[in-house]
Amino acid sequence: MTEEAARVADDIDEVVPRLQELMPTLGDLALARALQVVKLPLSWPPPRARRIGQVRASQYEIVDRIIADRQGRAAGKGKEDLLSRLFAAEDPKTFESLSQAWE
Repeated sequence: MTEEAARVADDIDEVVPRLQELMPTLGDLALARALQVVKLPLSWPPPRARRIGQVRASQYEIVDRIIADRQGRAAGKGKEDLLSRLFAAEDPKTFESLSQAWE
């Protein structure tokens, strides 16, 4: 196994259990919100809305960490995965690289 493959395996081993913990929680919260008769804005502070925000923030943190790690490793040059394609993407009209909205 190459050094990069070992790093990716370590990333996956670290991230998958946390995502498996978050997904059912978010699914339950989304279902409960979908079944609400009156849908208050998520910006209001009821407990369910706060919990949705916390779970979403945890997911974003995981994804941001994966992206930052990949950027630190030359953006996965030579790979054909989704993240590498997004890093290499250009605007078809201006040929500029796409912005990184999370920054």
